[in-house]
Amino acid sequence: MIQTDGRGAYRVPGLPAGTYDLRVAKDGFADRAYRELTITVNRLLILDVVMAISPVREEITVSGDPPLLETTISSSGATILPRQIEHMPINGRNYLDLMQLVAGVTVNRQVDLGTDAAVPILGERGGNACS
Repeated sequence: MIQTDGRGAYRVPGLPAGTYDLRVAKDGFADRAYRELTITVNRLLILDVVMAISPVREEITVSGDPPLLETTISSSGATILPRQIEHMPINGRNYLDLMQLVAGVTVNRQVDLGTDAAVPILGERGGNACS
């Protein structure tokens, strides 16, 4: 590895005759590569390298732990705390209104509220439990 001086000049004395590959690199500039430069005995090779400014490259790495998923069962649940019930603007404290606070629960007000069809959970009626 050869470094230039403050003016950008460099010298590589004493290279044996042969074929060489040269790569010139500097932070903030695009690398330049020269292949198969032939050096012979008593030869002076002058190579003025003009380097182009390289575009800024940024790399962002995002890492984290995935949320824990229960892969063996497909159920979900939620707990509604008494404090939440006290602060909800629910008329009459109807339990069906409270159930709507849980993701996936809807109340079908078009049917009799006392039947299984009134509270589908994730699209399933309450009476569709597997035996």
